[in-house]
Amino acid sequence: MGIVSYAQNLEDVMLWRALQEVEGGFYLDVGAQDPVIDSVTRAFYDRGWCGVNLEPAPAYHAALAAARPPPGMPPPPAGPPPPAQSG
Repeated sequence: MGIVSYAQNLEDVMLWRALQEVEGGFYLDVGAQDPVIDSVTRAFYDRGWCGVNLEPAPAYHAALAAARPPPGMPPPPAGPPPPAQSG
């Protein structure tokens, strides 16, 4: 079965070659960023895997939460609030 790569450098393809016989696997993606563009976990998600996507940037966190509903998206980690934008 072929695989569509979403990752920047085919990391998902290389991982899939090693893990393709694992059914219903689990992943942890730290700094997940976008749910599709340059995503290492999208191909696995499309194949029934689940996991946790950690993303501190509010805009990316919201995009991931919309594309991959809980339990895959915990709340953003605690930290200082983003700087206020003027204008």
